[in-house]
Amino acid sequence: MIERVIGAFQNLGFDLTDTEIADILWLAVQMRSSQSSSVSETQQQNSASTQKTVSASPQLPLEQNINFSKSINKTEANANVYPQSSQDNNETSSGLPIKVPTAQALRNKLEISRSLKPLKRRVPSRNEFILDEIATAERIAEEKLLLPVMCPARDRWLEVALVIDEGTSMFLWQQTIKEFKQLLERHGAFRDVRTWGLFTDKDSKVWLRPRTGNLSRQKRLHNPRELIDPNGRRLFIIISDCVSPAWYNGAVTKTLAAWANTSPTTIIQVLPEWLWERSTLGLAESILLRSLAPGVPNQQLIMTALDLLNESDVVNKLKIPVVTLEPESLKNWTRMVAGAGEVQTKGFLLALDGEILDVSSESTENSNIELTAKQRLQRFRLTASPMARKLAGLLAAVPISLPIVRLIQQTMLQKSSQVHVAEVLLAGILKPLSLVNDNVDTDKIQFDFIEGIRDLLLDAVPLTESTEVLRRLSEYLAQRAGLSVDEFTAMLVNPALAVDSSSSSIFIRPFAQITAKVLRRLGGKYTELAKELEPSYQELSQDNISIQEIIKTLNDKDTDVRKIAASAIDKLPPELLPEKQQELRTTVEKRTEEEVNAFYHDKEIYMNNADKQIRILHLSDIHLVTTAQAQRYFTQLATDLTQNLNVKQLNYLVISGDIANRSTQEEYDAAFELVDKLVKRYGLDPSRIVIVPGNHDLNWELSETAYTFVPKRKLPNPLPQGKYIDAGSAGALICDESEYKKRFEYFSDRFYKKIYNKPYPQEYDQQAIIHFCPEDKILFLGLNSCWEIDHEYRNRAGIHPNAISSALDQILTGNYDGWLKIAVWHHPVNGAESMKNTAFLEQLAVNDFQVGIHGHIHEAKDENFQYDTRRGIKIIAAGTFGAPAKEQVTGIPLQYNLLTLDPESGVMTVETRKKEKADGAWSADARWSDKNNPVPRYDIKLRYGTFKKEDQLIISNSNVQFSQRTFFAIRHHSFELLTGLISKEDLPHNIRDYKIQHIEFDQSSFYIGGICDPSSAVKQNDKFINGFLKLFKANSEGKIGYYGIVHIPLQFCVGYAFSTWPKVFLFELDRNTNCWYQLASSDSPEIELNVIISRVKNPVAVAIRIAISFDILKSDVDDVLSQPYEDILIQIGKRRIDAISHYSQVNKICQAFRQVLDDLHNRLDKSLVVHIFYTGPVSLGFSLGRRISRTIHHQVIVYNYTAHTQPRYAWGIKINGSNSPESRVVWTTPIISNAQE
Repeated sequence: MIERVIGAFQNLGFDLTDTEIADILWLAVQMRSSQSSSVSETQQQNSASTQKTVSASPQLPLEQNINFSKSINKTEANANVYPQSSQDNNETSSGLPIKVPTAQALRNKLEISRSLKPLKRRVPSRNEFILDEIATAERIAEEKLLLPVMCPARDRWLEVALVIDEGTSMFLWQQTIKEFKQLLERHGAFRDVRTWGLFTDKDSKVWLRPRTGNLSRQKRLHNPRELIDPNGRRLFIIISDCVSPAWYNGAVTKTLAAWANTSPTTIIQVLPEWLWERSTLGLAESILLRSLAPGVPNQQLIMTALDLLNESDVVNKLKIPVVTLEPESLKNWTRMVAGAGEVQTKGFLLALDGEILDVSSESTENSNIELTAKQRLQRFRLTASPMARKLAGLLAAVPISLPIVRLIQQTMLQKSSQVHVAEVLLAGILKPLSLVNDNVDTDKIQFDFIEGIRDLLLDAVPLTESTEVLRRLSEYLAQRAGLSVDEFTAMLVNPALAVDSSSSSIFIRPFAQITAKVLRRLGGKYTELAKELEPSYQELSQDNISIQEIIKTLNDKDTDVRKIAASAIDKLPPELLPEKQQELRTTVEKRTEEEVNAFYHDKEIYMNNADKQIRILHLSDIHLVTTAQAQRYFTQLATDLTQNLNVKQLNYLVISGDIANRSTQEEYDAAFELVDKLVKRYGLDPSRIVIVPGNHDLNWELSETAYTFVPKRKLPNPLPQGKYIDAGSAGALICDESEYKKRFEYFSDRFYKKIYNKPYPQEYDQQAIIHFCPEDKILFLGLNSCWEIDHEYRNRAGIHPNAISSALDQILTGNYDGWLKIAVWHHPVNGAESMKNTAFLEQLAVNDFQVGIHGHIHEAKDENFQYDTRRGIKIIAAGTFGAPAKEQVTGIPLQYNLLTLDPESGVMTVETRKKEKADGAWSADARWSDKNNPVPRYDIKLRYGTFKKEDQLIISNSNVQFSQRTFFAIRHHSFELLTGLISKEDLPHNIRDYKIQHIEFDQSSFYIGGICDPSSAVKQNDKFINGFLKLFKANSEGKIGYYGIVHIPLQFCVGYAFSTWPKVFLFELDRNTNCWYQLASSDSPEIELNVIISRVKNPVAVAIRIAISFDILKSDVDDVLSQPYEDILIQIGKRRIDAISHYSQVNKICQAFRQVLDDLHNRLDKSLVVHIFYTGPVSLGFSLGRRISRTIHHQVIVYNYTAHTQPRYAWGIKINGSNSPESRVVWTTPIISNAQE
């Protein structure tokens, strides 16, 4: 046979060696085996798809047949981090898993790849040698011998042994581990990557088996000692959750110790850190590890104890680093392995004594505790991270499988990682719907929440997010799979539908059952649609398709209802739809599209026609009952605003309480419909809506249930003041405070939460809510005057003192001078039903509140509260917008107010409108001014005003002189969006009499598509500086201020140009209020400043990294500069945004920067170039530029950082370089990696 094969190759012209023929025959055998396996697997899948029943006794994997000891089983239960399969309770799954176009399981692959870069070293090979051409040539020349000189080839430093724990609890991580293995293999840093599975037999002996090709069990087992590398160039990475029995009895730890004696060894822990306590690591001592040399064995690592350890605590124990699959964790570990002595990574001391830990009694007791759904969810929320809580909430809106989890991560939670997934899956709120073992493809396992938890999550998650997750997943799937949205099925809701029937699979809408739950929570007509959808999908089959009930909603008046209905039947084949119904669907889809276009067209018209006036619509005491009523109210109001008042756009909507009539869920559904229509019609958004509750917004029934009867003999003495209702000689009703706070529950959940995506706070001291509106420099403060009112005590109106104190404290810490401050509450401050304690008005007046808005009295009124000669509050009351006739004040019609603010004059006009009949039209309510000649409006003069266009100066006529001392405020920006100007209140007190001249230095025209045109920007920069220099010389008594948002090199450029000028006042942006503030001259908080200089021999360049707001990665600098270069790091102890707030902090950093430049001048050749990489505020960047000398310092290049380019620092500007703008711009090019070479 062999001779025939060799002859065949020779006839084809191939002259092959023995080795080559052997390789060809081996490859042929492998290809045939792979094809046979693939065919067999396909046949098995086809066979399985035709079966109508599922086997009740699936084949267990190898480990399931191993009989662990009783103590080991109890130890495994102690971990208690993985949910039990529902199969254990003899439950069966109602869903059939199908394949999903999956997203990545391993998040942040690029960052992880970069974190491995320290291991990308080359060392002399021990086995491979290459010709040393230079040495050979020298030998020939000197010795006249034609003998080659060989030298070791440069080989990759390490090879990787990736050891995967095959405990049954590791099933969740199959895909993540697979992608991490692929990343290691393709990284290019390692000589070889080999994967091994680690398991133990019934005698607790550890074995390895190779995991290559098909992951099915290999017959040949290996002793772990076979992997020991005496040269220490094998890196052992063990991936585990550390909860299997072998971790508790010491078997695995001894194996790791054998490897760690000669080679660097580490554990990648797949569980989130808060769950480590429930694994073996919870029984070990936590330490920090570092290394002074690359690749040292574990026992040579330098240890820093996190807790006090005795000498006996470290005897016979293994030091081992433990990391997670997070870039930062891996980065510290790889740098430690590479010998960066200053870097520490987390580790543990694992005992080597092999003692079996007897914790069975405690674990059994804990595992038998039955928790309710609410208790489970509370436990999860207490321990989970915010990102994990967010993920759980989104999962409540969809069927759950690992591919779907990854889809949600990729489409909606890009910053989440596998740790957050673990937090959700292992928190005891989920259960698998099928048998779980390591023979099962984990991507096909379906999960569901423990009964009751999904409903609790849906109640807590804003409906907008629940519907958004359905929409975003559908869009992603349509893009990835080339299918329509409905062709993706995460779960077949009816097992009776055979998956081999392609026609039947068309009819199954994805997420049908859970979508119906989401629709129910939308309320109103969505509830009816959910009722129609549920039975239609439960009974769906090829021969029984009832679509009439769904189709009839295609003509519904509500656009959203029509969209959902159209989507529900979108995948039905045309032949199943009657002709008229097809025509109807086409018509409705067209009409929906036309309505959407009309809405945006109208909005565009409103925006274009909008004047500079700021309009605030003030509604109060709406007393809504039904959605039909809400529709009428909206139509009447919109007609008045648009037709009579010519209002095209509203800037703000204020509702001062009594939104509902009896505080029922249905009433708030109607109220939300009214607000939603106003938002859509007049271009509003939640940030421009201010809502406070009224006495009709607390539910009497919920109030009554908060009081519990207590017999007289059990009453406390004394009775809690204001917290009981006397029941005579029988006893009293005592208030349960936790239940009492739920009086506003319907207002919060059915109305407030729909608007703001968060509930109204229950705690009284949090019921003073600030709404910041920086674009208009307006601040609203919403107060609850009903916090003590209930069904019994109806006259206890007032403002909680701690609530207003907390809010005013927050306002005091910001810079809101010059802002218009408006307070909103419900009850009046005078009259029979007024608040008894109105001292809060004094606090408001002292803090420059000028306007107060309220309702309750069902009559438009105006009052003045005067604190002193300068400060006071104009109090504006609106009448009732929709109270029933019996609750209206005699002779007073229905009313609302429209407040119009002129931003230039600071005059607010209050216009009152009236409606005599409930179904009538709105008109002017002439009730103000002279009784003999009343008018429908009045004016209020406020201390408020913004800057006019003519106050700004763009440098053109540089010789202009100003008649008075001038403060030149330079606003420098190179981005498209920028907040407002500074005001006189922002200046130091000693120069507030100066005239502010705003100078606009706008370079945003060069910011196109995310990349600046630096050459043109530099050219414009020079022109501006020359023009401003002439202007300032003509006004030499003036002062200069600088602020803005600008690219980093341009900050340094302007600062360098101002290096010889007098003092420049600096301003920074308060990111909370979006306002500017001047740096403080007072004593500053101490900042820790570190200067670290890493010198090298014969450097070709110098890099200065100035890290203030964020870290600057040296790897990013490596992509720009050639080696070797001297690296100088100037950084503060805690890098963060807004770290700089005082001039003294700026001066301290600038002095250190100048000393570095001076030191470089004294000791390095002047031909070297200094490259600056900076993260920090504009004020500091400008000041650093002023410290660069025009004569003595090296040439300096400052680089711009861009997150989406490679390299990150794509361009820079020579600060003190040549004169030509084009020659001053430096463009960098990507560095070719070893893998590309």
